[in-house]
Amino acid sequence: MSGKILALEEDRKVAMELSQALETPGHHLIHMGDIGSAVECLQENHIDLVACDIHLRSISAFEFLKEAKSIPGKKDVPFVFYSIDPSEFTRALSASLREAAIKLGAADLIVLETFEATELCRAIERHLPAGIERRCA
Repeated sequence: MSGKILALEEDRKVAMELSQALETPGHHLIHMGDIGSAVECLQENHIDLVACDIHLRSISAFEFLKEAKSIPGKKDVPFVFYSIDPSEFTRALSASLREAAIKLGAADLIVLETFEATELCRAIERHLPAGIERRCA
């Protein structure tokens, strides 16, 4: 069985790359470009994992995590933050950001210097629930 992944990504280019990275091996990706749509999707659908860019422009990514975890029946859905091509500031603080994310209920913060589809897919797959097939090469 493939994973059903909800991704909150405001950048269309990154959203397309993320879609290719996760859909090519067979996962189902639902892309949302804003928090309202992402929360609504999470409320109305079975989702195996939430992936979220740590650098949202419209809202704090940590606020989205908090809201997602407060939805009835969704507290245990794995939530993974990612940062692709991070700023020097994000690189310097990545360990602290990861620690804060995990304390708030996230499964991980994935930091990639450049977009690597297979590496990102593998890192996300590590957090899919048991029973979901790992498909990244």
